Amino acid sequence: MQRLGVVVVLIAIFLPFTPGHDSNQAVCDVLVVGATPAGIAASITASKQGKNVILVEPSSNIGGMMTGGIGWDDVDLSQDFRTGPAATGAVPPAVYGEGQYTTYANRVYQYYSAISPMAAELSVNGTRHEPHIAPKILSEMLMENHVTVMTNLSLSDVMLSGETIKSTKFVNLQTKATFEVTSKVTVDATYEGDVIAASNVSYSIGREARKDYGEINAGVVFQDFTMHNFLRGSTGSSDPHIPAMTYRLCFENASRHETPLPQPDNYNRSVYLGYIEDVAQGRMNSSWHAWSTPRPLPPNGQKFDINCNPRPLGFIWLGPEKENYVSADIGAREIIRASLRDLTLGLLYFLQNDEAVPLEERIKNREFGLCQDEWNVTTYPHFPAQLYIREARRLSGLTILTEHDMIPVDPSGRPPLSPYSTCVGSYAIDSFPCTPQKPSNVQQSCNTALEGYVGMESNMNAPFTMPAQIMIPKKCYGIERTQIERACTRNVTNLVVAAAVSATHVAFSAVRLEPTWILLGTAAGLVASLSLEFNQVDASKVNITYLQKKIVEEAKMPLVFCTDLLPTHENYSALQRMLPWTAATDTFACLPENHITLETAGYMLFQALHSKNIETMDMDKSTHMERVRQAIQQHPKPHRWRDFGPGDAHFLECAALRSLDIIPLLDDRGLFRPTSLIPMVTFVNWISRSVKSGKLKPLYAEFVTRAHASALLTSYILDSSL
Repeated sequence: MQRLGVVVVLIAIFLPFTPGHDSNQAVCDVLVVGATPAGIAASITASKQGKNVILVEPSSNIGGMMTGGIGWDDVDLSQDFRTGPAATGAVPPAVYGEGQYTTYANRVYQYYSAISPMAAELSVNGTRHEPHIAPKILSEMLMENHVTVMTNLSLSDVMLSGETIKSTKFVNLQTKATFEVTSKVTVDATYEGDVIAASNVSYSIGREARKDYGEINAGVVFQDFTMHNFLRGSTGSSDPHIPAMTYRLCFENASRHETPLPQPDNYNRSVYLGYIEDVAQGRMNSSWHAWSTPRPLPPNGQKFDINCNPRPLGFIWLGPEKENYVSADIGAREIIRASLRDLTLGLLYFLQNDEAVPLEERIKNREFGLCQDEWNVTTYPHFPAQLYIREARRLSGLTILTEHDMIPVDPSGRPPLSPYSTCVGSYAIDSFPCTPQKPSNVQQSCNTALEGYVGMESNMNAPFTMPAQIMIPKKCYGIERTQIERACTRNVTNLVVAAAVSATHVAFSAVRLEPTWILLGTAAGLVASLSLEFNQVDASKVNITYLQKKIVEEAKMPLVFCTDLLPTHENYSALQRMLPWTAATDTFACLPENHITLETAGYMLFQALHSKNIETMDMDKSTHMERVRQAIQQHPKPHRWRDFGPGDAHFLECAALRSLDIIPLLDDRGLFRPTSLIPMVTFVNWISRSVKSGKLKPLYAEFVTRAHASALLTSYILDSSL
């Protein structure tokens, strides 16, 4: 087999791939486009499943924003058993399980531990790093898992045959030659959703109206970000603009650099004077607050992760170039990136040199500068090549993730659970400004930002489930759901989307997190791989039960966030696989050792049977309940109980099982006793009747706990023919 040397950032990776008829072609099982965290995770996962994988990246760098400026992963290690995000929006580490993000973070921690105790401490268990460390570790992970990585290849066309992608064409940015990859399934892991657009499936750009999905944060909004309420002028109407595209920088102390920043190309001081007005009006304490608070990085705290502050009314990254960037070709994108780079460098130059900034502040602002040992091979030395694309195209999938999927049903509980869950998200709803419109003069205060800013709604949402359907294009019927949706022209069945997933603007603001994209990428890699196991070309036909088993047992990721369930529990896998279908929403506790009642046992049994017999990912809950009602109506078995009726929570499921003679008549007096604990022998009898087997043995317990029920249901029903 031919070997191709591919230079990836700092090291050379020599990995196998299957050549085509000439050196400008390749053949693989799974093609992943975009070496973002989602793309890297999808590639590694598919390779672990025994698939031949090619990962293609248009730039010369891998890792997206993990290597392009984000040095503080938004992970709060103090939150392992809290129910929601921290005030910073950081997510509890339990949502990552023992998957690829945890593997990556452990290696970061090991690297800094070898340097010094201080470096290890500053890495905060590997969740904080210098930009040049991430590509080193990610490259090692790709090489260990035999992924072919090809850089400097820009997507030019997608070739379709019927409803499948047959090959994808790229242009080599160095030689200008065409390179074509023939694959069985393609994963779009680009931030921009480029394969989505090239495949002509439906997608959205912009912000849905509040009326489209009933999302309170949707559409055109002006927010008081301290009180978290909306101001006059918030129409909630649909809008084509997307959040600001910026750069995430790495600064160092002045003691580490001596060369002052030169005036950048196309510098225009008037662009930055809005920040001076912010200081004058008391909205900022100093001009330096145009940036976020410097966040110290290992090994010694002399480097800092720097973000731009989205709250000043002088915020500068809201020109039309961000919308233009999404649909631009590779050449036009480079021009836009250079323009935004000069704009960013211009701000730093302005703060350090312009006379509009008080001399004392200018001197203080010169304490920081670009790191001299980061990004030494980029177009502009020491400046990141990766543009921070918070949102671009978003797939129109089999389902749309909305704000309602993230907000607890009960104030003290969790959001609604998706039975098709593949991983857990937990970041706060949080959008950068989308347009340069200011609140009216009478409403401007220290707590108001530009239009579109929705700031860290940490008290609003909590850990939520992300279903497989958000990665799969919806069927093409030529009907748009909203004003901002682009119509599809054809069905595409072998495309899986790992980054630009199907979500509203509001929901996507809580998804757009690099560690979360690793979770989604892992799930996407499994969906892509499993779609090939039976020579299928339709990713929506993947068996959900089998997919979830792989996610929990092989990818080591939870499907549901629980405050009282650790991976060391003997029935962890069984519990995780049943929880998306059966967990209560009034608490984040999963109560594995609690005894269950007859009605809960009937509900869990019904859901296990239903999940085992799912037809496609396209079956929603309303369809499911309608089929339950039909089953009750069509079967002659009596199912009426004197103490259990249609007003009770799990009546429909238990009545359906009674209609099918799975639940026998329990009481001659017509009583079901739904709140009584279910004996082990009774539950095993129900399972035996459902699988038509008399050989099942009860566990050694008088009554059934949730852990017992999950173990029995996964063993005898979910895994019976896998």
